[in-house]
Amino acid sequence: FLVSGSAIKAEIVGKLNISTILDNFNYQFSKIFPALYSEKAKTFEEPDIDNFAYDITFHSPNHIVHLFYPALYIAPGSNIKGKYLPKDNHIDLSVKSDSLRYKTMEFTDLELEQILENDKVRADYKISRFQYSDSLYFDSIIFNTNGGNNQLDHILTWKELAHNKTSKISWDTHVKDSDHY
Repeated sequence: FLVSGSAIKAEIVGKLNISTILDNFNYQFSKIFPALYSEKAKTFEEPDIDNFAYDITFHSPNHIVHLFYPALYIAPGSNIKGKYLPKDNHIDLSVKSDSLRYKTMEFTDLELEQILENDKVRADYKISRFQYSDSLYFDSIIFNTNGGNNQLDHILTWKELAHNKTSKISWDTHVKDSDHY
């Protein structure tokens, strides 16, 4: 499946069953965060039909984006790609953009990688600069998350170029069901 025009090029290769894809995604996520899902999602049998890769490049997206979100800017050439392989219990997502802006916030040289495999999740996000306002910004941001079975471990680092220092924060997240908070 290919859609191509002046604003976007989107390609999906493989098989996709619209009627079961949400159940399949729920099954995948329920293996990582079982506390958030019912027993039905935990035991869902994923069908063999869903198996695809996608690649979307935004050539000049802002004509369309500004109709719905006027304060959002997406740099031309921004790309989203990934694949879904349910037999391998694998979902991955990659996002790359020279710039994303929303109101006064801007992300420069953005690279996001997210992988769900079996009962584990891994996220690696790299941003050259996050500018929150005229005077508040962070450089060389790296955010990593690893986990599974309702537990996530996070590390966030950034550099202060003016002082040649690196700062780091780490924390754990424990996901609980709605009865235990």
